[in-house]
Amino acid sequence: MNENSSKPCLIKTSQGFCVKYKEKFLYSKYNPQKTILNLIEKIELLPGTIIIAASPVMPYGIKNLIEKLPRDCMILAVEFDANLFEFSKPYLEEYSNFSPEKIQILSKNDILNFHKLLQQKNPCLENGFLLPPHGTFKRAVKIDFSGGVQFHKELYESFLQTVQNAIGTFFKNQITLSKFARKYFHNLFRNMTKIPDSVPLKSLEKSVSKPILILGTGSSVEDTLEKIKNNFSKFFIISLDATVPALKDYKIHCDAVICEECQCVISKMFIGSHKTFPLAITGLTSAPKTVSFSTKELSYFIPFFADCTALKNIISMKNFPPKINPFGSVGITALYFALFLRKNNTIPIFFSGLDFSFENNFTHAKNSLPYKNLLFMQNKIKPIQNLSPVFAEGNLKILDKNKKTVNTTKALLNYSQLFSLFENEKNLFDIRKKGLKLNIKDGIIFFEEILNSEIKQESSTVKFNHFSEEEKIELKQEIRKFFLQEINALEEAKKILKGEVNISENEKTKKLKAIFIPREYLYLHFPDGYKFSLDLSFLKRVRAEMDFFLKEFKTDLTLLDD
Repeated sequence: MNENSSKPCLIKTSQGFCVKYKEKFLYSKYNPQKTILNLIEKIELLPGTIIIAASPVMPYGIKNLIEKLPRDCMILAVEFDANLFEFSKPYLEEYSNFSPEKIQILSKNDILNFHKLLQQKNPCLENGFLLPPHGTFKRAVKIDFSGGVQFHKELYESFLQTVQNAIGTFFKNQITLSKFARKYFHNLFRNMTKIPDSVPLKSLEKSVSKPILILGTGSSVEDTLEKIKNNFSKFFIISLDATVPALKDYKIHCDAVICEECQCVISKMFIGSHKTFPLAITGLTSAPKTVSFSTKELSYFIPFFADCTALKNIISMKNFPPKINPFGSVGITALYFALFLRKNNTIPIFFSGLDFSFENNFTHAKNSLPYKNLLFMQNKIKPIQNLSPVFAEGNLKILDKNKKTVNTTKALLNYSQLFSLFENEKNLFDIRKKGLKLNIKDGIIFFEEILNSEIKQESSTVKFNHFSEEEKIELKQEIRKFFLQEINALEEAKKILKGEVNISENEKTKKLKAIFIPREYLYLHFPDGYKFSLDLSFLKRVRAEMDFFLKEFKTDLTLLDD
């Protein structure tokens, strides 16, 4: 083999230059440009498309493609072969320097982190170039620019899939926000008034020195509840909100409840539970009244449900609860806080009821709220069995940890895969006898040894340290300042929109942008609310929301002073 075959080299042909690499010609020896030019001429592109230019060793076709781009489109030059990357870079930089908004060359780090970049509000490449804001791109296509694609064909396909998944994830999240963002912010503002009287989450870190047991609502928890009903005091029990009714039926007292639900539907889970729980660790976006009614002490965290300025400003406030990236599953959130609460990694953590699957008859454990709802709705023509999820669109059949066929969904499957985040944690044990297989060590024998041992465990009582009086006063002042600031800003915007302020159109536009852009709570729940717009239809909808939030802030000020 020629010494130079390991490096790309130019070969002159009658109609331009070809490239030879690893004993292969990456373009036609007769007409190097013909194939890619014909492809670009025929391709139809839609607005909002990312074009992945796979292995563009020579700049053939790049100019033609740039000229053909519709609005909100961009070319990303991707090369997985290091030698070809260095060879092609000087040619492509001529175009990326001349039209940076049309074409960019992705570095190795950009490729590795591109799925995260697309979720960011202002994504920035390694070279400092700011990509268009999230929501600009709606699809991705791949164009093979040379035979260099064949050296890493699977990587290019995988990258295309990654980009498509990232775009899809963004818009799926946007659907969630369109349903719940308004509720999230409403709950968050209302719960802010309770922060001064809550237990700082930081004070609970490493506070539990006895075995921890997490109880979910999957059917595997039934066996666990039966076992611990007479010895539950040997564990620090963390319950999910939906598991509470089952614990009450077994007369098992839990030490902490994890709650994230923003809707009032959660209130059914706490019927008859007035001040019965020592502690609730709850998101600041959760339903305000229900949890505070049911628990003696509250400790808040802030779910980072959207990358927006309004939420970031609240998170940055002094002595405010910490930010937690949402897991999507309250069971995984419970596991996160179990690791946060245990004194050190010698303290074992067991979990049951986190099945992420269900059998044909019932989706949840007996005595849990979903099961009891089935009992309430049962009649002569409606049996207790709930078969609708089994035949629902999106239901999947899969083998569980016992090689038995069970039902699951894509969402549940994704949640189970998140357990890979915890597979290296020491003394974390799975005591389920059913459910999807997780990469967590089985701990049934160890769990039963602790359950049947005569050794007395330490008291599960956790000392709750509240804010000092000075900190409470400071917190209330900061929260009051925030509410007043929002009221003043929205009142000013109302006057501008009504035409009561005599200013030029340019000044009006500047002021409205300055007020509305950092206050995404007014429009994040709009279907097109991922970016602010000065369109009349958008501003009319924002104006309608202003009255709701003005009333909210004024009510919250009253509650704060009570």
